[in-house]
Amino acid sequence: MQRSRSHRAATAVRRSAIISASVFLGSLLYFYLFHPGRALAQETGASAVSGSESFDPSHRNGLWMGAGLGAGFDRVFCEICDGSVQAGWSGYLRLGGTVSPRLLLGGELTGWLRGREGVTQSMGGVSFVAYWYPSDTNLYLKGGGGVIGFRSADGEDAVTSTTFGPTLGLGYEQLVSPKVSIVPFFNVLVAPSGALRFNGDEVIDGVGFVLWQGGVGVTIH
Repeated sequence: MQRSRSHRAATAVRRSAIISASVFLGSLLYFYLFHPGRALAQETGASAVSGSESFDPSHRNGLWMGAGLGAGFDRVFCEICDGSVQAGWSGYLRLGGTVSPRLLLGGELTGWLRGREGVTQSMGGVSFVAYWYPSDTNLYLKGGGGVIGFRSADGEDAVTSTTFGPTLGLGYEQLVSPKVSIVPFFNVLVAPSGALRFNGDEVIDGVGFVLWQGGVGVTIH
């Protein structure tokens, strides 16, 4: 019975991961093929000018903010952990400034939440992040780092861990108005090593955890 439940849970996680990855990659492909600059170049026959001349990054200036929501998949590694992947809701809040049209700097709050059978699990991060646009498109690469925390509680007892770790990601900003973009995104937070605590007392050291995020956000410049 227990094995059957574990098998169904694992199957559900795999299906959710495949669906999230497919939606994200499909969105990136769609926005790359059909963004306004490419469509204009095809209509005018000026495909050779579809690069820097048809691309206008002027909307990236001054302060900016963003928020996103989607699926999240968390995994905890330690000697007494089962190491299974847990699926839940996940999202982010971002705020920062523009260094240049190709480089943005800011702070990011990341969260993940899962509730099942009376147990609530959560994971969050506070990171300083750089967003780099490597080419004449609205595709960006993200990198940074900060504090990452994990908590699992059943109302009486709580297991927690807090450590430092990097965050990486990528996304595509599709303009829907001069200042607003729809952003399909994929992020990864990694906490390589920390202490696991039970009701505040350290139980074991060398705990690591990973959070994968995929979804859609909004950015306002």
